[in-house]
Amino acid sequence: MKLYVLEGTINGQPMSPRSFLSRKDAEKRLSEILTWRDLQVEDDRKPSKHTEEFVCNQYTRFFIRRVIA
Repeated sequence: MKLYVLEGTINGQPMSPRSFLSRKDAEKRLSEILTWRDLQVEDDRKPSKHTEEFVCNQYTRFFIRRVIA
């Protein structure tokens, strides 16, 4: 089973990882967090095939990665 994990740091503080059944759901939750915290994505990187990194303002970054469970 493939899961997508959303994790990261907000203002330098680690957030609890959350698991989703699809990348679309993880991206939707990330969008909600960005809106709620009034954050802007400054850079979108793909360090590996199954990991995407979102670098934001205010010492914040998020990762969405695929894991096999």
